[in-house]
Amino acid sequence: MVFWGVGGCGEVHVIYDARWIARQFSGLGRFTGELFLELVDLDSDTPMQFTVLVWGDDPFLEENPYWIAFKALEEEGRIVIVYVPFEPLNVCQHFRLSKYVNSIDADVYFYTHFDLPLGVRVPSVAVVHDLFPLKVPGYIVRKPWLKKIYFRLMLRIMVRRAAYIFTVSATTREDLIAEVGAKFQKKIGVSYEGSTLTNKKGNFKEKEILELPPNYLMYVGDRRPHKNLRRIIDLFIMLRQSENYAGSLLLVGTLTNHDFDVDEYIMGRPDINVMGQVPDRTLLTLYERMDAMLFLSKYEGFGLPVVEAGLLGKKMIVSDGGSLTEISPPWAYVLPNSAPLETELPNVARYLSNSISVVKNYGEKYTWKSAARSVHRGLSQFAMPKS
Repeated sequence: MVFWGVGGCGEVHVIYDARWIARQFSGLGRFTGELFLELVDLDSDTPMQFTVLVWGDDPFLEENPYWIAFKALEEEGRIVIVYVPFEPLNVCQHFRLSKYVNSIDADVYFYTHFDLPLGVRVPSVAVVHDLFPLKVPGYIVRKPWLKKIYFRLMLRIMVRRAAYIFTVSATTREDLIAEVGAKFQKKIGVSYEGSTLTNKKGNFKEKEILELPPNYLMYVGDRRPHKNLRRIIDLFIMLRQSENYAGSLLLVGTLTNHDFDVDEYIMGRPDINVMGQVPDRTLLTLYERMDAMLFLSKYEGFGLPVVEAGLLGKKMIVSDGGSLTEISPPWAYVLPNSAPLETELPNVARYLSNSISVVKNYGEKYTWKSAARSVHRGLSQFAMPKS
């Protein structure tokens, strides 16, 4: 990772755009909230002062645990919160947000997504999580041509305007460079995501009581086309029919169908259980008791469920889509997207029945503290030398 212009150990005034916490259960919401809570507590020779932007019209703001934590920090005098009247991923931010940002005497503006608001004159740092609209056919359903144009345009504008850019995996960094050109590679670095779930493991004082099948495989995620959910279900059915797997399949995540009707596809199969979205405490219990995770995406910018399962030392069958081979633990079974299931089926069955050798230091870089250190180094380049 390359940084430049770090001239000393003066304080850095950071505008941290935390509006994404309004979508607290999304990957972006958690990334924004968890990263900041580590960043603000980080010990460093380069101290930072934070002004935090929050969407003031969020109807669920007072219930949001990240906002509650931010308010406590503000009451302690450690941060300043500024409420702005528009949510993230809103076209209006390109015309109106700049007046809020530019009015603050700050050294750097940190934005946790790719669509860096236009008009901001403060040096900016942005984050690119993936290139789904460009890498996954069918990812965008409504007006795909228009949204692809917007995505590509905003990506190229952001790369030119940003002082520095973080990606959440080396794979995403390579994809971004391939899209925008190698001339920008010196200002594009990597900061892996952390696992919120496993960080909370010790905070659940009482063990949750759940009625679960004695054996099961599990998928965690939504039903978008790139998740390859039909292939996951087919693999499970084939394991039941041809390899005598006696367990069930649990589908955990949002219930909105996209490229095909999952519910109709699994109708009449009592061995496939749809769990929907579950709280962290339940999800952790599901991870701990599963036989293995199935995660066969066509493309991923990161793939947090894989890391979460890996941190718990669990078996997993993953694809070679996007960053999955990069972030998966060494004991994972890689099932290439191009491989016929019939060919790989006996090997998958043997993997599930055999023991694995867990590498204890896997996941050291997949923590929010590690992510905060990387981001802190990137923001520290804006420190003014001490006089």
